[in-house]
Amino acid sequence: MVSLQKFWGHFCGASLIGSQWILTAAHCVVDTPPSSFFAEVGRYHLGNEDEEVFHRINVAEVHTHVCYDGGFDMSYDVALVKLEVPVVNPVVELYDGADPNVLVPGETSVTVAGWGADADASDNPNFPDLLHHVTIPFVSQPSCKADYSPDANITEVMLCAAHEDGGLDR
Repeated sequence: MVSLQKFWGHFCGASLIGSQWILTAAHCVVDTPPSSFFAEVGRYHLGNEDEEVFHRINVAEVHTHVCYDGGFDMSYDVALVKLEVPVVNPVVELYDGADPNVLVPGETSVTVAGWGADADASDNPNFPDLLHHVTIPFVSQPSCKADYSPDANITEVMLCAAHEDGGLDR
């Protein structure tokens, strides 16, 4: 995992997908100059500056998806960020869509990781300093659309993963 940071601290998570490339949400970096933030690769505990196994690296380039428009439905909310120097940390395995048997609803599990709000659905979510993760089942588009309110715009370019009863994936 990668923590995207500005001078005041963590603002978004990302995944290392190559020695110099990270994948993040476009809404995190759209219209953000590379010189205004940096990446902390291999970070686990955001509050521990003594943590030994992370690298603070400047950003060289930011590329948001050409179809991302920042709209309500968040379609194409993806961006690539190039690091100024390569790192040797393990990278995340990406699904390229070539084999339709890789993601099978109800059979395939995916891992979601980050420093996002915990599962508490209250008005005061907790944003922990420790990286957390959960493994949840991949869900079909029709199931996903049925689980959300009619106002939710779940588009065909989105993937869904969730437990039927909610909870850990929120």
